[in-house]
Amino acid sequence: MYPDDFLFVVRDNASSHTTADLDKFLLENKERFGFIPLPTYSPHLNLIERLWHYMRDKITRSPFYEPFTKLCASLVKWLQTLPFERFKSLMGAGLDP
Repeated sequence: MYPDDFLFVVRDNASSHTTADLDKFLLENKERFGFIPLPTYSPHLNLIERLWHYMRDKITRSPFYEPFTKLCASLVKWLQTLPFERFKSLMGAGLDP
């Protein structure tokens, strides 16, 4: 997606974020990634959690998404129509640290 850019990876302790495969990938590509670990049980520090929570309330609580590809398409459409101001508010933009 951004093959020439240096990227920061903010990683909490979710089991899917701490796999041996991911650790190997990050180590093999350490010239491209900066790693920012978050403390255990700190979802308030991981701002993307706000977006996931909001998205679950708006999209994934519906039982009408069969097959999985339909759910994925709905999520992409929803993200494309999410007002930028709402996205910024979910990410804490404009808030004092």
